[in-house]
Parts: sequence; structure tokens; C-alpha cells
Amino acid sequence: MKKNLAPILVVAFAMAVACTAIFYGLVAGRLGTGAQANVIPDVVVAVKSIARGATVGPLDVKAAPWNGGVLPEGSHQMVSQVDGLTALTDIAPGEPVLAWRLASKRTGGGLGIPAGMRAISVQVHDSSGIVALLKSGHRVDVQAVYTRSGASQDAEIRTVLENIEVLKINPTPEPAPGRPALPVATLLVTPGEADIVGLADAVARVRLVLRNPLDQERVQHRSVAVGGLMRGSDTAIVYRASAAPVMAAPAVAAQGRSASGGLSLAATDPAACNPPKLEAPK
Repeated sequence: MKKNLAPILVVAFAMAVACTAIFYGLVAGRLGTGAQANVIPDVVVAVKSIARGATVGPLDVKAAPWNGGVLPEGSHQMVSQVDGLTALTDIAPGEPVLAWRLASKRTGGGLGIPAGMRAISVQVHDSSGIVALLKSGHRVDVQAVYTRSGASQDAEIRTVLENIEVLKINPTPEPAPGRPALPVATLLVTPGEADIVGLADAVARVRLVLRNPLDQERVQHRSVAVGGLMRGSDTAIVYRASAAPVMAAPAVAAQGRSASGGLSLAATDPAACNPPKLEAPK
């Protein structure tokens, strides 16, 4: 009789274990999820008034429970995340210290513009294929196509800037008064390069050339005119021979990037804004 009860007891024990596991998985798991959902997250808020332009310190803010439902976009959970940043707007006591209200030398208030750099937007001509490939962070060369008399046979082209970072690209054509609707690229440049790009955008057609992001080489470019281009392959040979590495130039911004290969706006170099045409060898 005892021998017959042994298998039954084993089966009953196994079923009890299985039922316990199922209960824990279905019920206890839900209870744990509900407990986690009831946890109120912390958000960094101002302890006292923070004036615009002031540097945020650890005594100016604190991490407090946020009872307002959905966390505000750009909120911080730890005081260390905002320590040492600069306030772009006045922040009242109790207000959350959001990312767009702060700036650092590296991020520029969420704009992605480091200290010493500038963002400039240009209309992009004749580069629809490249524009479709461009994304933020890509590197490009900037070309300027200039026509002196309005006739295409007098057109010249020159690479005015090299290895420029794309901050943002808007492939949708944007209309501008008196100008055709074209895609717009926002480029990250030094102050000196911003002058070059601004001049090229005002008086010429700007083209972009996509480059390998690991390619840091710079060459000295000369303008290429239609007349020289159509004389034959000798023009290309002369042009390549002139593409020697650029020697070091004085820094134009904190980043130390030279506008080598670009049009110089300095009064001591008037010929740079009107580079000589490339002539084929006789």
C-alpha cells in the first residue's frame, strides 16, 4: 500500500512546484511591475534663482521627485550633469533645469556649435545627388562657381574650403527672395571660413563635394575656367601638378583650422579673391 502511494506523492509534489512557479510568474511579476511604475523619478530643479549667463553650481540645484507625470524633454536626473554649465535663460526656483536652457563650450546650448566655431547656411546648387547622401557629421569640400559676364563660357570653378563638417542638411528646396528654391546646408566653420562661404553664397553658385571622413589631406586649388578645360587633357595634368600640400597657415579660430585653399579676404592679398585662370601649356 505504501509503495503505491509513493508515485502519487511524487506527482503531487511536482504539480505543487509547477503551480507555485506559474503563480509567481503571473502574479508576483505583475506586482513587481506595478511597484516599479509607482516609483517617482528625480529631476534636477533650481534651488534658487539662476540668472542668465550664470554658471550653475552644485548648491544652485537639487534632484527632486517629479510629480508632474511625463518627464520634461531635456531634463536631467543627477546634479553632476548640470554642474559647471552656463544658463542661457533665467531659471526660477523649482523650475526644471533643461538641456536647452544650458550651454557648454562643447555643445553650445544643444546647438552642436563648439566654442570658436560658427554655423552658416548656404543654398546648394547642382548637387542634388550629394545632398541626398548627406547627413549631420559628414565632411565636404565647398566649391564656388562664378560667371563673370553671365555667359557660361566665362564660368570658373574653385574649391574654396576643404574638410568642412555638415551640421545639418535640409534636402527640401527652400524659396528665397530673388533666388531659386534650392536645398540648404548648414556648415560648421571658423569665423574666417564663414566670411568665405558667405561671399561665395552671395556672388556665386555653391556646390558641395562629399569626401571620405578619414581623409584629412588638403591641397592647394587653382581656379579652372571653361576655356582651359575645353583645350584638352593637358589642363588636367597641369592642375594636378599644382595640387601640392598646403603649408601651415596661421590659425583663424580657437580650433586652429586654416582656411587654406579658400579665398582670402585680407587686404594684403587682393589677388586671392580673383585667382588667376588656369591656362593650358603651349
